[in-house]
Amino acid sequence: SHHIRVAALTALCSVIEKLLSSNDLDDGQIKMRDNLLKILREHVHDETGFIRQHCLQLWTSLVIEKKVPVTQYLEVFELGLARLIDIDCVVRKDAVTLVMHMILNNPYFDFDSTRAELEKAQNDAETKLAKLRQEFEKLHKIMEEKKPQSDDEDSGAEDKNIDDNNEMNVDNNQKKEIEENKESYEDQSFQVMSNCFEIQEQAIQQEEIIAFYKDSLRFMDLIEQANRHVVNLFNSSTVADCKEAIHFFVNLHHYRLILPNIEQNLRSMF
Repeated sequence: SHHIRVAALTALCSVIEKLLSSNDLDDGQIKMRDNLLKILREHVHDETGFIRQHCLQLWTSLVIEKKVPVTQYLEVFELGLARLIDIDCVVRKDAVTLVMHMILNNPYFDFDSTRAELEKAQNDAETKLAKLRQEFEKLHKIMEEKKPQSDDEDSGAEDKNIDDNNEMNVDNNQKKEIEENKESYEDQSFQVMSNCFEIQEQAIQQEEIIAFYKDSLRFMDLIEQANRHVVNLFNSSTVADCKEAIHFFVNLHHYRLILPNIEQNLRSMF
């Protein structure tokens, strides 16, 4: 029955909130958490409006408690966005609530952030990443240029007319020179490799920063879509839709920089 399914979904949500939400989960626990979250996502599209509504309420609870992984935040927001045009009024109501709380609790930016600031930060990170990659290529080229020749290449350059004794002395001198070159190369290459590893770590960090800013800008785009959907609720013949739209814009009035038309939207209530 519907009530049994609701109870099961609620139990899954409780497991996530109480047992699978810390930052030190092992691989097995992360996999279990992601599987449970996937089940909750799937039931947002359930054929029964009562189940869809309850799932949206569970997601809202996870958002408020900050239990939604950042890597899944956009996907969950899109779920709420899709339910803003649900056929059932009660589902639309909880979809508005979910979207509102996801904006208020978002991990990407503060209410006074602007698109221009995020784009500039992303461009700065991309410029720094490009410089790191150039520096890495430069160090890699230095290592290749300073790589000593092999014994076979050196021995192939010997004069074939040298007698056996002289040839032995030449071999010994060459071997000594090769060993000295190898030691010098190993010292230099160790330092270069250390620098390469450090640059790679910095590059990985910059890639993560760039991905974060891209997600932030994507989230701004989704907020604009949500704004348009919620505005349309003012045209609904259902009083509950209008009330949720009012609640949405009143609670997000601080986000004027992100939602520049928010004041106009509030005036459209009248």
